[in-house]
Amino acid sequence: MKILIFSFLILFTSFYLNAELLDLSISYVGISVASVTMENKEHTITVKTNTGFLISLASQVDNTYQIKYKENYFPLSYHKNIDQNDFAENNMYIYDHDNHNVTVYSYPDSTKEKSYEILPESRDFFSALYYLRGQLHNEEGSIILDVNKIPWQVNYQVVDREGRRTALGRIPTKKVRLEFTKLSDQPKEHSDILTSNLVSESNNLLFWFSDDDRNIPVRARFDSSPFPVIWKLNSYEDQ
Repeated sequence: MKILIFSFLILFTSFYLNAELLDLSISYVGISVASVTMENKEHTITVKTNTGFLISLASQVDNTYQIKYKENYFPLSYHKNIDQNDFAENNMYIYDHDNHNVTVYSYPDSTKEKSYEILPESRDFFSALYYLRGQLHNEEGSIILDVNKIPWQVNYQVVDREGRRTALGRIPTKKVRLEFTKLSDQPKEHSDILTSNLVSESNNLLFWFSDDDRNIPVRARFDSSPFPVIWKLNSYEDQ
């Protein structure tokens, strides 16, 4: 029993402390429209998304998200620097989990400072994604999200296991369905297209994770009228 506990602690510690870098592409009707990098290093998740050159002529996106987190991927701070054609935002969200509160600091206009309440065990979308990867030994479960100041519940379920050809080679994968329920009557705010599109009651979101201890996200699909949007892993580095 002691050996089993010790082995589990080693696995748990390595999953949370190893640095990694994922490079992904987003495609629509078979055309690559954006690139996404996700780095997890020293308790900090950094996500960057950019449109390709041809796409940027019509729609420009240059967004950065940086989350500093504590144990179990609870966010301590969430910095959103959004630069889109029709929307810009440079906000820092500071989480106070003990008091279920978030304070938002807006740059460069400090007069826009505001606070709002969150539900217990709330995570932003990206910290929740990393947390989910450590929970997939459970076939199903739920996570509370804080997305653009609105509480959501995401229910996840492993719905299939299948072999897929990926950037890691042909590997076994877990197919996981995510379903979102909005827990407030407050209308959604206009915000960045990435998290606004991913978290929606009307869209089904499917993730394929490597069927191993790392649970690397190798593919995602969400329904978007009239065609689905596909995320695909291009490369993975375990640093």
